[in-house]
Amino acid sequence: MLKATHIRFSDCFAPPLMLSLDWYQEACTLVENEERSVEQKLREHLKCFRRKHTSEA
Repeated sequence: MLKATHIRFSDCFAPPLMLSLDWYQEACTLVENEERSVEQKLREHLKCFRRKHTSEA
């Protein structure tokens, strides 16, 4: 599995379909214990990801 540090945060980067929303939530949890700023970026990205895919539905 990819490490959380390999996620691209910019421009609402859409992940490959094989990376599910659960994977992002797990990544947020993993990062929470390490660096707060990275966790915040992940959470912002997750919100953006949800908005993007909700609007397409």
